[in-house]
Amino acid sequence: MKLTSLGGDNDDMHENRFATEPGRLPIREVRIGPTPYSSEATASLKQLLDFHGLHDVKVSCSEIPFRQ
Repeated sequence: MKLTSLGGDNDDMHENRFATEPGRLPIREVRIGPTPYSSEATASLKQLLDFHGLHDVKVSCSEIPFRQ
């Protein structure tokens, strides 16, 4: 999942409109919304990110309190 460049100069942009190789998105942080299960949600999300090779992505929880 890496964001790829379309490449080419401005003149070639019409010919190279689509990325030809898959790549990684530049994800730096994922924030989890209010939930009564914040520790479980954080652990699960970190496990998913690690599985996909995104070891340097920060996982944080929202500071907004959960209301029932």
